[in-house]
Amino acid sequence: MATIFLIFCLTTEVNAMFFTLAIITKVSQEFSLATAVCWALASNDLVANLSLARQGWPRMAFTATFSAPVFGI
Repeated sequence: MATIFLIFCLTTEVNAMFFTLAIITKVSQEFSLATAVCWALASNDLVANLSLARQGWPRMAFTATFSAPVFGI
């Protein structure tokens, strides 16, 4: 139960941070939050592609960069 509460508190603070950033940069709060969610969802692809490139598969990583969003549709 404490873990769920901690996750809730952390996500609330992250949302507040992005809402504050949206006010400072004068963009809508929805746009700011949608951008943060897109970054979060794309971070695992970034890690996987960097791992592929470091293992000697740069062409596969390059292809995965463009094919992953297509397969997500």
